[in-house]
Amino acid sequence: MEDIQKVIDLLGSDYLSDVEQEMINSFRNNIGKEYYDAEDKKTYIYTESQFENDKKIREKTAFLKQVEKIKKDALLKVIQNKYTKYYSDIIDYSTPEELAKILPDLASLKEKQEEMEDLKTGKIMFITFSPQKSVDVYELIKYLEKLTKFKFIKKYLYVLEQRFDGEPNEKYKEQGDGMHAHLLINKDTYKTSHVKRDVGRVFKNMVCNIDYAFRSERDIGKTQKYMLGDKKDPSKQKKQTYDKIWRKAMGLKNFYGDLFQEMDGLSA
Repeated sequence: MEDIQKVIDLLGSDYLSDVEQEMINSFRNNIGKEYYDAEDKKTYIYTESQFENDKKIREKTAFLKQVEKIKKDALLKVIQNKYTKYYSDIIDYSTPEELAKILPDLASLKEKQEEMEDLKTGKIMFITFSPQKSVDVYELIKYLEKLTKFKFIKKYLYVLEQRFDGEPNEKYKEQGDGMHAHLLINKDTYKTSHVKRDVGRVFKNMVCNIDYAFRSERDIGKTQKYMLGDKKDPSKQKKQTYDKIWRKAMGLKNFYGDLFQEMDGLSA
């Protein structure tokens, strides 16, 4: 009771409704007036201390009622947020065909959403695959080769790099802290959501973080150079030198697929 009273004193009367405020005012107006107690069958004078006691009881009742309302509103909000995320995930990760079966009214919305996304992003996608350290590099290549055989990929280029935790040193010439792959593709008019769906299906049995980005036509050359050796950051240049040693030791190609733009002195 004391803790509740401290909170009530801190809040003042802001949480009280007009009806509750009027009732407390009516108690105050009765100070000094007679009232009849039906249980005692006696008449008493309503005192200041009785008013303070009745006021506290009324404020506490009003406060607890307000707390219950807040708890109920919060619970409803949590439920609303959960359902919002649930339906958002359905929209984001389902194809229009799948939506048509479960939420017909959202199928057309999904179509429009994908059309707008593809208009903004274009044909070129830059995808980074970062598997967990236990994944073998040759296993990653097997998955990537399976993916790049999909008909929607009109052209592709991918490279394999080590992953470094901190500044690379001599030991990274042979082995880094895991590895990752950068894949550049031309998906032509294939929908972005379908690309993500197909990639997910290929990599469903591998623990692998997959990051999607988009490139404009004019950025293809810059992205390709980044993948194949033109990194401006000095620390990345050092890592790239070790990548070449690592790829040679592992019997890997400098790159897989086809160049989007010709580069002098470069071969797979």
